[in-house]
Amino acid sequence: MNRKRLALGLSVAVLLALAGARQVVGQAPSGVSRDSLNIRRIDASRTRTPIYNQRSQINVREEVREWFRIEVEYQSTPDWLDEVTFTYHVLLRNDDLARPGDPRSAFRLLRGQVTNVNVPRGRRNYSVMFIHPRTIERFGSIERIAVTASSGGVVMDTATEPESRTRWWEELPPVEGLLLNRLETPFALIAYDRYEAIKSSATAR
Repeated sequence: MNRKRLALGLSVAVLLALAGARQVVGQAPSGVSRDSLNIRRIDASRTRTPIYNQRSQINVREEVREWFRIEVEYQSTPDWLDEVTFTYHVLLRNDDLARPGDPRSAFRLLRGQVTNVNVPRGRRNYSVMFIHPRTIERFGSIERIAVTASSGGVVMDTATEPESRTRWWEELPPVEGLLLNRLETPFALIAYDRYEAIKSSATAR
């Protein structure tokens, strides 16, 4: 009887310990504050699709298109951040899409996120996202960009290009799925060590 009670007590203790661990994981990481990360600049530019040597492929498409690349340079002050989520907002404008009497219809607001893990202390760390050439072709030129960095629910910094005092990205419904992280593009192996590891969708579940 005593052995059964002892075994039951140990089981309860293990379950409580696991529940406590889950609660800690769900909370904001220790040491994370609004001052933990500072976005230094946003660099946006067109870049051509990289061409890899494909000797075994006979019919190679010769057309090389231009993507839109958005790179964020940031400074991180803690020794390590478990993860940092960068939320990108990009405003595009194509006047050919405008409907009479509705000037807002010429604009599309793209929204996408990438979560980097094991982010070290550094004055020059980088995050990057891409827009597919066909998306640019369809929805027009880039008007504005905004990027927010957060960790464990703590918003550490927000930056815009060009600089803006208004939260313009909250004025239009966002379109998801058209901003791509580097692993979703042909640039996955380009400057690989420049960027931190991306949290996989399996880990995020």
